[in-house]
Amino acid sequence: MNIRSGNPKLRSRFRATSLLAFSLVGISVLSLTMVGYIMLRLVQNEIRREATTKNTMLASSIAHEIGMTFDLYSRALSVLGQSGFQSQAMVENVSRNFTAFEYIEISDRAGIVQFNSQPSGQSFFDISKRDYFLETLNASGGYRVSASFISERTYQPTAVLSVAWAGGIIAGHLNLKALNDYLTGIEKRDYEIAVIDRSGYYIANSASVAVYRRETVALENWYRQARGSQTGSRFDKQAGVNTFTCWTAVQNLDWLVIIRQADDSIFASSDQLKRTTIFTILLSVFLSGAIVMLVIRSFANDLAFLVSHSRHLVAGDYGNPVHYQGFADLAPLALNFDLMFEAVRQREESLRANERQISASLREKEVLLKEIHHRVKNNLQLVISLLSLKAGGDETLTEQFSDSIDRIRVMSMIHEMLYRSTNLADIDLAEYIKSITEKLLDNFFFTSRMPSLSIKLQPITVDIDTAIPCGLIINELLTNSLKYAFKQDGPNQPVLSISLSKLDQKRIQLVIADNGIGLPPGFSPSKCDSLGMQLVVSLTSQLGGSWELDGKAGTCWTIRLPVIRDGNTDSPPT
Repeated sequence: MNIRSGNPKLRSRFRATSLLAFSLVGISVLSLTMVGYIMLRLVQNEIRREATTKNTMLASSIAHEIGMTFDLYSRALSVLGQSGFQSQAMVENVSRNFTAFEYIEISDRAGIVQFNSQPSGQSFFDISKRDYFLETLNASGGYRVSASFISERTYQPTAVLSVAWAGGIIAGHLNLKALNDYLTGIEKRDYEIAVIDRSGYYIANSASVAVYRRETVALENWYRQARGSQTGSRFDKQAGVNTFTCWTAVQNLDWLVIIRQADDSIFASSDQLKRTTIFTILLSVFLSGAIVMLVIRSFANDLAFLVSHSRHLVAGDYGNPVHYQGFADLAPLALNFDLMFEAVRQREESLRANERQISASLREKEVLLKEIHHRVKNNLQLVISLLSLKAGGDETLTEQFSDSIDRIRVMSMIHEMLYRSTNLADIDLAEYIKSITEKLLDNFFFTSRMPSLSIKLQPITVDIDTAIPCGLIINELLTNSLKYAFKQDGPNQPVLSISLSKLDQKRIQLVIADNGIGLPPGFSPSKCDSLGMQLVVSLTSQLGGSWELDGKAGTCWTIRLPVIRDGNTDSPPT
């Protein structure tokens, strides 16, 4: 069988990976060079020029509108300076017709207000110390606009427009909310429009919150450049975002109209960039795909040839030789196929023979191990029976032997669980604790102060070397609680609780607690003469664990042990 295409001699001189690498690198470099040249030399310059022209024209238009509006309002104030127009009625009439005025006031050259359009009509107060009065009085002509501020009366951004007249100044307090509403009403998609005063504070902004927070642009790089020019633009980074800012000064005002736009939105709006990028990508994909497909097709045919021989190996046919001519990458593989077939055949025969021997040996050992556990359990039961017979009916001997019998029974349970189980290596610690508890409760069933039992056990498996010490610890602690915790002067509702849980991937926690009479003052298990307490302390230490004892409200033992082997740790407590 020989599946081949093309010229085998030509393909045998090259590696497929080399052809792929050189092809992809060449096409990638060519594509990136084309895209970079077109974008950097043609498209970016055009986009920036268009954005600069558009935004500068918009800023100039808004600045012109603001200048015209202030000219109109200043002429209205100048009318009040003409002879015969200085009256309360005229002031109120102008304030009413020019709605942006919050109020208008006429003062003499000493700064005493003569007429005031405020609803209170208050007059004859002194404004001679205010900046707008001094600046206007000393000006050579025209109108003056003060720095913006938040009005205490309307809580809106406000500025004072003032003109001089023969007898003093005329000042109109302008509510700049109208200017803010004007900017907000301009249709905008992806840019910000704002007006700032001579100190860099926002007077109006399409995002009004900047005005009320009294935010400033005085520290931004573009602002330092804008202070010395009537119009301009700059690409800069603001708050980590590349931003394009255009500005135009308002005529006769020390204000700037700014148009701010993110670089991303500028370049995203260019159809020319999209068409160029898409065309370049498609061209690169087409060229790369054509070359890669030609190489891969030949490579795939050679692989199919070798795969067909590998199927003979799967089917157990080791006598079909390989005759291969193709890419140099696959030549060593083809040459070694025959050797591989023979090696696999020999190893397969050897593995099958070993598997049969191991399976037979394992079955034999499982039977022997179960028999050993069964006999150990029977021998321990025999010891229990002998101790029980020795005690006879003697209550003193029965009490002396009962603890030993319980300890032997705990060890016997382990062997019984193992020979009945299909798994001879693991012990279900939760099931083991249940069995110990049931046996002990049966022994103390005759007690009048039998406690109610609360058990919360998480399924955890351990080996026999851990299970036996754990069982002895549990036996001692439960026996002590059942014997001594619930005497006649104990609680009305005695409770004995047992919990087993996993602290983390390496430790488990066993808690045995009762609400009995507690422990005598100064009691220390490590210094106690009791064999049971000595067993608890020494077995815990033997397992590499730790213990805590709380005897304030009843007795609470907390035993923490390292995990030897864990089965289903994610199961809920039972």
